[in-house]
Amino acid sequence: MTLESIANLLAYSSVACSLSFWLWAILNIIPGMPRFDIPGPWWLAIMGIGVLLSGAAALGRSKLWLLATPLALGMFLLVMYIVGS
Repeated sequence: MTLESIANLLAYSSVACSLSFWLWAILNIIPGMPRFDIPGPWWLAIMGIGVLLSGAAALGRSKLWLLATPLALGMFLLVMYIVGS
């Protein structure tokens, strides 16, 4: 595996961490779907991992870091706001 392919994998993993919150929210809104109760500190940890993965993708010179980093930071701040209120 090349450095660029590893960096791309890290960037995609960061995007998956960021989008997992929205998938969880949509599944909890739909009636009849099973409920997944994930506490707030766990969401902060998941979003923090997403930020770290996007930083590693930026260091690996992936082109996807331009998408992954703002998305991960924005989601981290959003979840921090939601958990704090």
